Amino acid sequence: MLEFFGFCHSFNMNILITYLTKILTFISLSVCGYTDYKTGKIKNFITIPGILVGLLLNYFLYGFDAFQDSVLGVFCLGLFGFIFALLSWIGYGDMKLLMLLGSLMGIWYSFGVLFVCSLVLCLYTIIQVILQKNTQIHTPFAIFLLIGLVLYDGTTMRDVWTL
Repeated sequence: MLEFFGFCHSFNMNILITYLTKILTFISLSVCGYTDYKTGKIKNFITIPGILVGLLLNYFLYGFDAFQDSVLGVFCLGLFGFIFALLSWIGYGDMKLLMLLGSLMGIWYSFGVLFVCSLVLCLYTIIQVILQKNTQIHTPFAIFLLIGLVLYDGTTMRDVWTL
């Protein structure tokens, strides 16, 4: 069908779908980061439909294996988020945002983003404790998750424009 619209035979549809999924993830995390920064809350009208969209996208575009990876991402990151929320390290909106990331990008990619996010967040917290001499610091987790996404896969946005 893409040939009808003038796309050449060498065009790889999987690359386009992968980038569109990454862009959707970037936009979702950006909106959640903005609302988390401004209001201290992450809205359910973004996270809940985003989780469902991620599961459906992975099933219909990539097949059952990707769907399993997505479900595992939702479950594992949701479990981590739930434990962190019980410890009052993050809020329940952050937990649902982790689940959104897991549903869109799968478990292993999401763990990579979460690892980079944790490193940046630790560095930020250390700097804030030194500067403010206060150990109680409120940080909007969604912004650091967005930073982790960009740093973990920094070539995403550059490569999109070269399609």
